[in-house]
Amino acid sequence: MNLNMTRRLLGSLVLAGAGMIAGVAVLRAQPQADVPMRHSLMQFGVCGYGIINAPTASFTQLPGVDNCLGMVTKSSSFEGGSGGGYGVGAVVGLRPGSGGSFTSHLGGAVKLAFSSSNTKFEADEEIGQVSDAKGTIVPAISRYTVEAKVTQVSLDPTISYWIGPKLPLLFSVGAHLGYVLGGTYSQGEKLVSPQGLTYKTEGTTERNQNSGDLQQVSKIGGGILVGLGYDLQVTPKLSIRPEVEGLLSLSAPVSGIDWKSHELHLGVSFMFTPPSEGPSPLREE
Repeated sequence: MNLNMTRRLLGSLVLAGAGMIAGVAVLRAQPQADVPMRHSLMQFGVCGYGIINAPTASFTQLPGVDNCLGMVTKSSSFEGGSGGGYGVGAVVGLRPGSGGSFTSHLGGAVKLAFSSSNTKFEADEEIGQVSDAKGTIVPAISRYTVEAKVTQVSLDPTISYWIGPKLPLLFSVGAHLGYVLGGTYSQGEKLVSPQGLTYKTEGTTERNQNSGDLQQVSKIGGGILVGLGYDLQVTPKLSIRPEVEGLLSLSAPVSGIDWKSHELHLGVSFMFTPPSEGPSPLREE
C-alpha cells in the first residue's frame, strides 16, 4: 500500500473511531433499557453499511483489455486506487450472557450480505516531449484511468468479545468468504499536460475510451475481518449496533493481475432478540 493510500485509510479509521466514540457518549447519556442476561441469547437482524475502498495493486492492463500504459516507461503501472459502495445483509448472532468468566463474554455472528463497489485506478506516464506555447520543450503527460465495478455475495462468520451490559462494546474478528456475481469496467487515456495538447491521430485530448464486462473474474474470494461495534438496547427485544469493520483481502477480484480489494465498512445492524423461556417458579434458582 502506498503512502497516500495508507494515510487515507488511517484517516478514515480515525474519523470512524472518533464518530463512534462521540455517538457512544451521546447514547450512554440517554436512558436505556436495563436487560440483565444470565445466558447467551440468539439474535436475528438486518444490516447496512457503506464501503470505502483502499486497494493495493500493481498492474498495467485488465485481462483482455489493451492500453498503452507501460509501453514508454516500463515501470509505469496502476499502483493504488480509491472508491466505495454499499452492502446490505441478514445477520444471525449469539449475544453473550453476563457471567464473570472470559468465555461468558464470547459471542459470534454469521452475516449473509450482498455488496456492490466501484474502484478507480489512475496512472500518469510521460509519452514524449513537445514544445509549449513559449517554445519550451516540456514532457507530454498522459493519464490512464480504469474504473471497475464488482458485485458479490458473501458469508462472514465472526467471533466477538463483549465487554458487558454496562459497556456493551464488541470487538470481533472473523473471515470473509465472497462469491463474485460479476463485474464491469470502463477505461480511457487523456492528455493532461501541457494544456491544449491533443493526440495527433485522434485530434482530441482523449483516446482508447471503452467499457465492458470484466474478464477472468475470480469467483471465490476470501479475507480477514476485524471490527468494533456498540449495542444500544432500545427495548428488551431490539438493539441497534453501530459498527466499523476492516477487511484485509487475501485474494484478487480478477485473476492474473496484482489487485487486492481491501475495504473499510461503516454501518449499522438492527438486532432482534426473541424472548427466552423464563425460569419456572417450581425450579430452584
